[in-house]
Amino acid sequence: MKFTKVWISSFVITMTLSTTGYGSIKEEFARILTLSESEKRMMLVNEPYSYENYITFALIASGVTDREIPRYKKIVDKLVFDLNSDIETKQVSSEKDILAEFILGYLHRRLFHQYFANQTKINKMLENRRFNCVSSSVLYTAICRNFGINITGLIVPDHVLVQLRTPTTKIDIETTIRYGFDPASKKEVLDHLGKITGFVYVDQKNYKQRSEISDRQMISLIYSNRYKALNDQRRHAEATRVLYAGWQLAGNLPRTLNTWENGISNYIISLDRLNRFSDALYVIDLITEKFPTLKQPTELHYNIYLNWSYHALKAKQFELGSKVAQEGLKTYPRDRKLLQNLKSAYVSQTQTLVKKRDFNSARLTIETAKQLFPNENSFQKLGVNLVVEETKELPIDKAVEVYRNALKKYPQDKVLQDGFAFLYIEPAQKLANRGNFEEAIALLDRGSEVTLNMPKIVESKKRAYNNWSLALAKTQDFSNAKLVIEKGLAIASTSKSLNANWDYVMLEFAQFEYKNNRFEEAIGILIEGMQRRKTNRHKYLQLIEGYYNDTAVNMLQQGRIQQGIDRLQAGLTLIPNSRTLQKNLGLATRQKDRK
Repeated sequence: MKFTKVWISSFVITMTLSTTGYGSIKEEFARILTLSESEKRMMLVNEPYSYENYITFALIASGVTDREIPRYKKIVDKLVFDLNSDIETKQVSSEKDILAEFILGYLHRRLFHQYFANQTKINKMLENRRFNCVSSSVLYTAICRNFGINITGLIVPDHVLVQLRTPTTKIDIETTIRYGFDPASKKEVLDHLGKITGFVYVDQKNYKQRSEISDRQMISLIYSNRYKALNDQRRHAEATRVLYAGWQLAGNLPRTLNTWENGISNYIISLDRLNRFSDALYVIDLITEKFPTLKQPTELHYNIYLNWSYHALKAKQFELGSKVAQEGLKTYPRDRKLLQNLKSAYVSQTQTLVKKRDFNSARLTIETAKQLFPNENSFQKLGVNLVVEETKELPIDKAVEVYRNALKKYPQDKVLQDGFAFLYIEPAQKLANRGNFEEAIALLDRGSEVTLNMPKIVESKKRAYNNWSLALAKTQDFSNAKLVIEKGLAIASTSKSLNANWDYVMLEFAQFEYKNNRFEEAIGILIEGMQRRKTNRHKYLQLIEGYYNDTAVNMLQQGRIQQGIDRLQAGLTLIPNSRTLQKNLGLATRQKDRK
């Protein structure tokens, strides 16, 4: 049987359908849907964020603990203090656009030293001065808030930048490059952006590719990027928990695949690939209850059942495989693949039980399967095979009873018929091999009575009679060999092998008698042998001619001319066209006349 699968993974199955296996997944999934106390407080703060809130929330989203937040915030505060001193020392204009551009340059001199695509966390950026578009945009926006500059976020395909809003215009700011203030006016800056980040600047004219985002969504970007990084590391539960917090904060972000629906679906798929099938079903049920508008997790139900049953079968856990497939069929009652897996489970389970000689369990499995698959021939074949295997170690009388009951159900089944016949054929063959032909024939005769002359038994009897007669002929017990071969011909008169052995026995018998000077007996044997044969009489006639001619010649040579003539004439009555006998008769007659 072929099994149906969707995803490939290892074959170690440990879960069952029972909810008792859900202890660890309950705890794991509860952690995914649980916000920290600081995250809960963050959810309650309205936009726009102050500088203090922006920095604190960015650190929370970066995964910094409550204990560590003051340390990193102190670093940012020191950076802002030094920036403010630099602004005063250099007497930077208080115009928002001038001040915003100066702050960008300052951060690149002091903090933004190396672009690194995966560096999203604010705390890590503060430590190693590596940044990406998200971490640089968030920190730049937060610091600008300290100076009363209203910066907002922008999402374009695979990239984030920010925007300065003035009463008359909006100015784009690419935080990933030092001279990224108003990049649309600086071609060389755009070239630099592409070299450093690999991104292409999307200017304001391409408004369909740009989405303005709120403060909450800016913070949520940190969660989203962390989700991807954790997922890439196969830390799926942790990744899903991070994405959930971001989704709770700002919902699904625009222009991203990292939606809560995709995230929870990926988590379910990861459970499936780890062979945590019952855990995956538990999560699907819980998600369906808590988030009824999500469609993808519910749609994964089918794949989980299909994969679980497939891997259970591959791991030879056939009982589990059948249970899982049946559970799946409750929801998808006509599904061809689940039905195929269920059928395969029953077939394999039955075969395994038969090998273990647990015939009662195997029989129950077949009956259950036949109720579900009434038109499936394979279960009849399994039932027949069960009978054959079960009877191998039973006493013959009990085996006969089993076969008779099976043949009542399947009277035309050739395997059953042959198996029934071989109850007698195999032990009879063993007897014959030991030379106990009479016992072998007696056993086969009983088999013929019980099985109503099944062809296999008739064939076996023919072989037994053949071999018995040949064995007797080898010991020159030709009389009994003849009797045995006659018994064989009585049940199969047209058998080529029996007729061939009849010829062999009778010709050898005649030769034996003739060599022992029993001419009349030899001729009688040849005549009897030839009378049974409508064809292939040549050898008999050849010997008859030879015997008459040789004995007649001996008589003539001994001067017994009349006896020789009588012998030749007797031979011609049997073989009137024999030229040899005619020639010698002529010679003998002329010899007599001369005398």
